[in-house]
Amino acid sequence: MTIFIDPKLKDNAYYDTSGKIVIAEVLAGDPDVVLREYTHHILQDARPKGELSPFTAIQSGLADYLPCSFNNSPLFAVASAPVFNQIYHQQLFPNGYLRNMVNQVRLDTPASTVSQQAIGEGWGGAFWELRELIGVNPTDSLVFEAWTTAKTIADSSPASLAFARGILALVTARHPKASQRAQAIFERRGLSVGAGKARVAQRRRAAS
Repeated sequence: MTIFIDPKLKDNAYYDTSGKIVIAEVLAGDPDVVLREYTHHILQDARPKGELSPFTAIQSGLADYLPCSFNNSPLFAVASAPVFNQIYHQQLFPNGYLRNMVNQVRLDTPASTVSQQAIGEGWGGAFWELRELIGVNPTDSLVFEAWTTAKTIADSSPASLAFARGILALVTARHPKASQRAQAIFERRGLSVGAGKARVAQRRRAAS
């Protein structure tokens, strides 16, 4: 893995599939930017070989959350916020960070109306709440496992719901006492993760 600081790149960074992180010179002073792109590399590499995974809000949320968890701070890209404000001559990020893992962003917002980063902030917020519920290492491992084992990663409502339910299933198996509170995290953000369980219970009652 190499890092290339591109003086011609205005305000962005990206992971090149050849194994290189390309970062704008003005953002080179923010380790969070590099960590986010490296996380993209890890996430893509962890999916089944040959799968062409689209960039999703879920991936964006993980790429924010995991660096923040590593830094033990919910604020992502504090060093980059004033840079963007200066580049565009306006207070795009007046609070001094690009995104905050402590938030109430909903996950049922249609993907067509906001960017993946905006919805991803909601996923990062859900992961951060889970982190506070069951701990740092359990959450980091659990959300990464959910990513690697999900049948599909997409921003559609069914895929988002399935991903959240995958996380909840892992929480229930490993931290059963936290299951209801973990479910509430996603319910508050607009995902009815318990609906599937309710339907199963109804079918069982009807069959008995």
